[in-house]
Amino acid sequence: AINWFSSFSSNQSPSKGSGVQGSKPFEILRDLLCHHAHLAVFMNYVISNSDPSALFFYLISETYKMGTLKEMQRWAYEIFSSFLVPDSPLRLPDVENSTIEEIDRALKEDFDKEDVLRKLFWKARAKARVVLKEQLAEFRDKRAAGLGSIFGPPDQELKLCIDNRTMELQVIDNLLLPLLESTW
Repeated sequence: AINWFSSFSSNQSPSKGSGVQGSKPFEILRDLLCHHAHLAVFMNYVISNSDPSALFFYLISETYKMGTLKEMQRWAYEIFSSFLVPDSPLRLPDVENSTIEEIDRALKEDFDKEDVLRKLFWKARAKARVVLKEQLAEFRDKRAAGLGSIFGPPDQELKLCIDNRTMELQVIDNLLLPLLESTW
């Protein structure tokens, strides 16, 4: 099984000077991806209130591009068919047909080229990033309106998770396991 959360911690770090603490990881997507308890709160919000396809695509494609050639070959068609082709179960919105055709062509003609596979989803990831930034802005608005506690623990508890892996995992388990069990 792939550990989505751990795949981000070794390859991304918060922006220097961002003063990440409390609710700060909710300000910048890159920082959010590095703070797993905060990411779990955002995931809870998106899964409960919005279309989670952009978030799932972004997380999965981030992990995908860190894989070996063999791993990317194994996952490329799954990601493509789950998120990008017409009528896919988690169709990513607003991806141009030309992008889909480009990916399809690369899967047929350049399937053995690691550099091509590593960059295969970059245009679709850019679209997903736009959606995620909009969802993150909506989430911040809900938090500003005092609705943050509906989606996860208070800022003080999230702040403690930044330096406490056990507490971070507890928040993740408490938020996502019940949600996933009830959804799937």
